[in-house]
Amino acid sequence: QILAMIAEQERTESKRRQAQGIKIAKANGVYKGRPKLYSANAKDPQRRLVYKNIVEIIKGVAIAKIAKDYNVTRQTVYRIKKDSMVNHE
Repeated sequence: QILAMIAEQERTESKRRQAQGIKIAKANGVYKGRPKLYSANAKDPQRRLVYKNIVEIIKGVAIAKIAKDYNVTRQTVYRIKKDSMVNHE
């Protein structure tokens, strides 16, 4: 039981140090998270093109139809729509 308690304390301390390091990295702009697959600056040119096409036709066309036509999820289309609204304002 003593070993279990010591192991738990070490784990807690390790988690605390990790959280502290992540906080510092975020403040320095290093820790940014996972990149978006479909965005204006995506690495894959095909996915960049899909993003631009969706942004162009987003108004007046059903979300489900866009998702089906471009073989992406509806959630992706909603995110692209939200991103394009923020960028245009």
